[in-house]
Amino acid sequence: MKELKTSTLNACWKKIWPSSVEIENLLESSENEIGGILELAKSIGGEGFVDMAIEDVQDLLVEEEIDEVDLMEMASEAVNHINSKDNK
Repeated sequence: MKELKTSTLNACWKKIWPSSVEIENLLESSENEIGGILELAKSIGGEGFVDMAIEDVQDLLVEEEIDEVDLMEMASEAVNHINSKDNK
C-alpha cells in the first residue's frame, strides 16, 4: 500500500477547503521552529536550557508580549547572575 504525501493531500483540499491547508502549513512551520529553538537552547547549555522541552517553548510562545523595560530587566538579571558566579 502506497502512502499519500501531505503535500498531495494539501493540493487536493486547497480547492475545496483552503483554510485547512493554511492551518496545516502553519502547524508544520511552528513545529519546525520549535525544534530549532530546542536545538539552539541545548547548544547554549546551562540551567533552564539543556532540559528545555517542547511544552516550555509552547508556553513561552503564548505568554504576554514583553516590553523593552522588562527585556532590559531580564538582561540585567542575567548579567548579574553570571557576574556573581564568576566572583565565587
